[in-house]
Amino acid sequence: MDLEQLVNEEDMEELVASGLSHRGISEILCDRFPGHRGLSERSVRRYCEKYDIHWTSSVETSELDRAVSQAVDKLGPTYGRKTMKGYLSSHHGWTGIGEKRVGRALQRVAPEYHEERQQTAARRANPVPYSAEYFGHKLHVDQNEKLTMYGVTHVAAIDGFSGCIVQTATMPMKNNYVIYDQLLKPILLQYGVWDQLRVDHGLEFVLMLYVQEQLEVFRSNRQRQCFVQSDSKHNHPIERIWGEVNQRVNFPIKAGLNDLVDKEILDLNDEISKFSVSAVAIEISRVGMTSFVEAWNAHPISGKGIPNILKTHSNVGEINPTNVPSLQDAVQGYEAGGGRLTGPHSFGTDILRDSPLKASERNIEFHQRYDAEDIFSKVVNGQYDLMQQAVVFYDRLTRSLL
Repeated sequence: MDLEQLVNEEDMEELVASGLSHRGISEILCDRFPGHRGLSERSVRRYCEKYDIHWTSSVETSELDRAVSQAVDKLGPTYGRKTMKGYLSSHHGWTGIGEKRVGRALQRVAPEYHEERQQTAARRANPVPYSAEYFGHKLHVDQNEKLTMYGVTHVAAIDGFSGCIVQTATMPMKNNYVIYDQLLKPILLQYGVWDQLRVDHGLEFVLMLYVQEQLEVFRSNRQRQCFVQSDSKHNHPIERIWGEVNQRVNFPIKAGLNDLVDKEILDLNDEISKFSVSAVAIEISRVGMTSFVEAWNAHPISGKGIPNILKTHSNVGEINPTNVPSLQDAVQGYEAGGGRLTGPHSFGTDILRDSPLKASERNIEFHQRYDAEDIFSKVVNGQYDLMQQAVVFYDRLTRSLL
C-alpha cells in the first residue's frame, strides 16, 4: 500500500501546515503506519508536489475559510479556485496555498455558488496560433462596451507574453483623449515602450497609435512593426479577459440597472438621469475592475504561469519620462499632421459642469452616504437595492443643487 492510499490530501495539508519538514512528516507517518513502504522523505515531497501542497505560514482551515468567505462577500460567486487563489495571494500574501485547498474552502463557505460554477464552467480553447517572446513584445488594447447603455466603457491593456493586465481605464464613452491620458501614458511612465501595440480598427485608438509611432525609436526591437490593427477576433489575448470581466463586474451591475429601468424609476431618455447613472456606475465598476485585475495578475494561467512573476522577464524599451508627451502635446502633434479629434464628453448632461463648487458639494455629500466598495459587494451577490438607491440619490442631489 503506497502513500496515496494511506494519507488523503486534507491530512497531508494539516501536517504541512503544522510547519513540519518533509523528513519530519515521513517520520510521523512511519510511526503511524509501521511496516508500510513508500513513506520516505522523497515520497512525501513527491506527494506534496503532485497535489500542490506547500507550507503556508500555518494558515489554519478556519482562517482560510474566513478569508474566502469575506472575499466571496466582496467579489461575488464567479471567482473559482484559481482566481480566488490569486486574490488571496495579492491581498494576504498566501502564495503557498494549493488551488485544491482553496477550492474546498470555496465549496465549504459558499456551496450554492460552487454548484453554479460547476454547472456553468466550460473550458474555452483558442485554436489560433499565437506567440509572444517576452514581456514587452506585444501590448494588446481593447474596449468593452457591455455597459455602454449606462455610460460605462472599459479599456484594458494586456501583455501578450505574460497575460498580465498592465493598465485599465473606465470612462463614460470611449475617447482618444481619455484612452491616451488614462491608459497608454501611465503605461509608458511605469513600464516603457512595447515593441508592438495591437488594436482593432476603432477610431478611438488613433491618438494612442500616433504616440506609439512617435516613440518607436525607444523600442527594444525596432525590426517589428510598431503597431498592428486587425479585427477584434484576431486580438484574442485580450478578448479572453472580457468574458471574465463580464461575469465578475459588468453583468451583475447591468442586472441591477436593468431592474431600475424596468421599474421605471430610471429614465434613460432624461439627460440628467443618464449622467447620474453613468457617474455612479463608473465608480462601482472601477471597484470591480481593481479587484479583478489584482486577482488575475496573481493567479496561475494554465500552460503559462503567474502574470506577476512572468512580467519580471521584461524587455520593455526604456524611456525617460521627459520624452513621454503630455496629453496636450500629443493632441497638438496629431492635429498638426492633419488629424482631427473630439474631446472627452460625458454620458448625458451634468448640469453642475460649470459650477465646480456645487459639483464638489455633490461629490462630498454623496460619498458621505454611499461607498462604492460596499455597493459592489452587494451587487455581485445579487443585492441591488443599495446601488439603485445611490443612483436615485445622486440624481436628486444633482437637481437640487442647480
